[in-house]
Amino acid sequence: MTARDVLDLVRTLVNPFLATHAGSATDAAVALRDIKARYDVFYAGHPSPPPSPPPPPTRIGTCLGGESASATFTAIYTDPAGHAFYGSSVVGGVGPTGATSDGPATALGLSYQLVGTSPAGHSIWGWRFADRHAAIQASEESILAALATIGGTRYRQVIPGDARTGQCEIYEAGDVAGPPPGPNYLRVGTSGPAGIPAYSMGSGLPLYARHDANPTLVHVALVLTGGTPL
Repeated sequence: MTARDVLDLVRTLVNPFLATHAGSATDAAVALRDIKARYDVFYAGHPSPPPSPPPPPTRIGTCLGGESASATFTAIYTDPAGHAFYGSSVVGGVGPTGATSDGPATALGLSYQLVGTSPAGHSIWGWRFADRHAAIQASEESILAALATIGGTRYRQVIPGDARTGQCEIYEAGDVAGPPPGPNYLRVGTSGPAGIPAYSMGSGLPLYARHDANPTLVHVALVLTGGTPL
């Protein structure tokens, strides 16, 4: 409702009241019923706009956690398309492009996502690229080849991140002894033999989610991997 609408409403309601009603209690009651009826007619023709949707929850810190500011990156492998994979000097953190490589992609162009860890538990980052038509990322073959150069462990996204809600990825580690991918992550379950191959690398593997992950999405990850919760 605009300021002009409010002014017109006041004139519509008040002027007839002043012209037709005296000051008695009976007259006041009649006037209130009259004003309500007029307001209902006005409101029917001027519905209020729908309320704005609530803002997405604010995520505290980066998805993985860790000392992002002190991280350095070393190229460990270049795939046949000429895209490099990078090893980080820290556990967790963000990828080589900073904020756009923190969890789900938040911008068009080149960014990076966690694809595994080194034997020391440091993050390994694989490329991804998005434009207004499509989003592509490194193939599974390229990821495994990159990790093989350093003896690394694959971490696969069971549930991808969502930039709209701030939800970070839920991962399955490719080794039964694979540690959390970052300080913000906790083990939430173990994959089982009934896991869907597109989402699970096998049975008995750790599943990791952020400490504030949506419980429903954790449950979905367990279903996709045939897993059991801790």
